[in-house]
Amino acid sequence: MPNSEIVLKVEGLCVYFDNGGHFIRAVDGVELDCWQGQTTAILGESGSGKTITAKAIMGLIKHTPGVISGRILFGNQDLTANLEKICRVSNSNYGLTISKDTNHWHQLLKHRMAPLYGRKLAYIFQEPTRTLDPLLPIGKQIERVAARFSRAEGAGSRERVLNLLECIDLKPASSYVGRYPYELSTGQCQRLVVALVLLPRPRLIIADEPTSSLDVLTQKTVLDYLRSRQIQDHFAIMLITHSTDLVREYSQEVVVLFAGRTVERIATPLIDNGSQLHPYTEMLVRSESVRQVQEPAGKEMIDHSLTGCIYRQRCHYYRQAQSHLRGLCESENPPLISIGDGHQVACWKYQDSAD
Repeated sequence: MPNSEIVLKVEGLCVYFDNGGHFIRAVDGVELDCWQGQTTAILGESGSGKTITAKAIMGLIKHTPGVISGRILFGNQDLTANLEKICRVSNSNYGLTISKDTNHWHQLLKHRMAPLYGRKLAYIFQEPTRTLDPLLPIGKQIERVAARFSRAEGAGSRERVLNLLECIDLKPASSYVGRYPYELSTGQCQRLVVALVLLPRPRLIIADEPTSSLDVLTQKTVLDYLRSRQIQDHFAIMLITHSTDLVREYSQEVVVLFAGRTVERIATPLIDNGSQLHPYTEMLVRSESVRQVQEPAGKEMIDHSLTGCIYRQRCHYYRQAQSHLRGLCESENPPLISIGDGHQVACWKYQDSAD
């Protein structure tokens, strides 16, 4: 995206969890960029590390150690600068050892993130009814958000509430002001959540499968509204999804995750034009939904003794490869190899195609 500014840059992000003496590598070296006015889709099956990546960026990991290495840059601000001095991980014989104070690590990260929440960085969760206050009329909830971020009061605040409800097609707006979230459909609640998130005009919105609980028509309504506001306000979107159809329609770039690792970064139009793809991405594109994948990613995520390519147990190219290539797959984890037009793929099959 040469004509756009990078809003978010993530480099080598790792999130590990202590599981009784060994570590689960939920996220293991994720790389991604989000560009102003553009949508970057994070694609992968359940368990691939999509949501953990997003929550790590937001500083919302609740369990220690959580994020333990990597860089998170928001605009010109390095949110993880010097944090590696507080919490380090050492690797010996496939075992991981954490040193220093992980709780202090999280406290510092959240302290740095606090000024960004809402005003510059926002998160849309999967379930809208958990975001909204069930004991407060939706009109009051809109007023509270508006007052917090724009200090709107009195008649101006009331007018803003009515205008917002009209914009998300809750009409007549006056009849919705006093309603509670349980009196709205799931689709109406999600449209309301999106509208609330947009009130402070953030630079980046992380949308974590925001339409997974909606029917197809309502899903389109919500995402079309989000896209129309993106065109108007020029913010960046990180769209987390398992649907290749949504990727095709709503994103400009795709980051494919498997077992906590970035296996491909590619411009969206290239996934259907015969371009060279990672074998995992090929499988996702052929599938109507990632839900049709029969093997979970969990085994690959927690098997630290596995050397080489983490995907080879599923890979049809590995099974058909010549001995020298199979040896590479078994001994070394492939890095992201640049093969042109900003396209990067972590597969030894493309080592001779590198730029």
